[in-house]
Amino acid sequence: MTWADGLGFKHFGTRGLLLTDGLASMISASILLVLLRERLKRGPVEQRASELPTLADSV
Repeated sequence: MTWADGLGFKHFGTRGLLLTDGLASMISASILLVLLRERLKRGPVEQRASELPTLADSV
């Protein structure tokens, strides 16, 4: 991240530094929200765990 901030500052000054940080944060937040949405679509973990085979079934 420091390298990217440095490039932003080198080419656009302080505005580039802040823009680089802002864009990186927006991209990270977008990825996190997509993953969270997909996780919430699946339902609670307890329901999914009941679908898995138990240890006793494999013996």
